Amino acid sequence: MSRRLLAWGLPLLALLALVLAVLSIQRSNAARAQAAPPAPALAAPVAAEPVIGGLGQVEPLGGEVSLSPEVAGVVAEVLVAPGDRVARGQPLFALDPVQADARVAQAEADVAAAEARLAEQRAMSAKAAADLDAAREAVAAAQVALEDAEADARVGRDLAAGAVIPAREQEGRERAVATARALLLQRRAEAMRAEAAYRLLDPEAGGATLAVAAAAVAQARAALAAAEVARGLLSVAAPGDAVVLAVDVRPGEFVQPGADPAPVTLGASDLVLRVQVDEEDLGRLSDAPAGYALRRGAEGARVPLRFLRAEPRVVPKANLSGEAGERVDTRVLELLFGLPADAGTLRVGETLDAFVEAREGA
Repeated sequence: MSRRLLAWGLPLLALLALVLAVLSIQRSNAARAQAAPPAPALAAPVAAEPVIGGLGQVEPLGGEVSLSPEVAGVVAEVLVAPGDRVARGQPLFALDPVQADARVAQAEADVAAAEARLAEQRAMSAKAAADLDAAREAVAAAQVALEDAEADARVGRDLAAGAVIPAREQEGRERAVATARALLLQRRAEAMRAEAAYRLLDPEAGGATLAVAAAAVAQARAALAAAEVARGLLSVAAPGDAVVLAVDVRPGEFVQPGADPAPVTLGASDLVLRVQVDEEDLGRLSDAPAGYALRRGAEGARVPLRFLRAEPRVVPKANLSGEAGERVDTRVLELLFGLPADAGTLRVGETLDAFVEAREGA
C-alpha cells in the first residue's frame, strides 16, 4: 500500500508544484507590466504632418533683466510688486538716502563758502581798481604841482638876479620845487603798489588771487554735482517699459551691486518661446520653420508659433522634460519663436511641447 502511494503521490506533488510555479510567474509579469506603463516623450501631433518635437520654454522678448543698485546700501522702500507693469524711468526701489543727503548738504555749504570768497575777491578787485585810478590821478596832480613849482623857481631866479625879490623868497621857491619833486616820487611809488595789488585781482591781467577763488568755486560746484549724482544712484529705475517678474528684496535689507539673486527682475510684456531641437534632428529642420505648441497638462487649442531666429551655436541640453528614456547627453539648437498677442495666460518659465516644421520628405 505504501509503495502504491509513493508511486502515485510523488508525480502528483511534482505536477502541483509545476502548476503553482507557472501561476506565480504569470502574476509577476502582470504586476511588472502594470508598474511600468509606456511613457511617450512628447504628445503626438494630431495630424501626420512632418514635424520635429522639442521642448519650449516661455521667456520675455529680449530675455530677463536683473537690476541691482550701483552702490551698496540699506533698502528704504520697495515700490513695485511681481506682475506690475512699469514705464521707462519709473522707480522700482530706493536705498536709505541719509548719508547721501548729508554729503549733498556739505557740498552745498562748500559751494556757498567758495562763492562768498569769490565775491569778496571781486569786491577787492573793484576797490583795487579804484585805488589804482586814484593813485594815477595823484601822480598826475603831483606832476602838475612840480611843473608849477619849477616854473615859479625859474621866474624867481630872474627876479632875484635883478634884486626885484629878496633871496629868501627865492630859496622858498626852490624848496617848493624839491618838495613837489619828493611828493611826485611818493605818488609814483604809491601808484606802483596799487597797480601790483590790482594785478593780483584783475582777471584780465591774469590775477592769481581772483583765479584761485574762481577755481575754488568751480571745484566746489563739481563736488556738489558728484554728490547729487551719487544720491541719484540710490534710486533704481526701470530701463524701459516692462513687467516685474520677481522682487527679491525687502525694506531694511542690505544690498550691493551684482547681488544674486537680483533685487528686481524685469521682462518685456511680449513673450517668446525658446525651443530646443536635438542635434540629430537638425538635418530635417527647415530654414525658417513654422510650428505650434501644446500646453502641458491641458487639452487646449494649438498655440501658433512665428519663427524669429535660430541661435548661432549648438549648446548642451539644459531644459529636460523628465520623461523616461529622454536623452540628456545630447546637444541642441535653440530656436526662438514669437507667441501670439492673445497668449496672455502663458507664464514666463512655463514649459510647452513644441512641434516644428520639418523639411519635405525628411
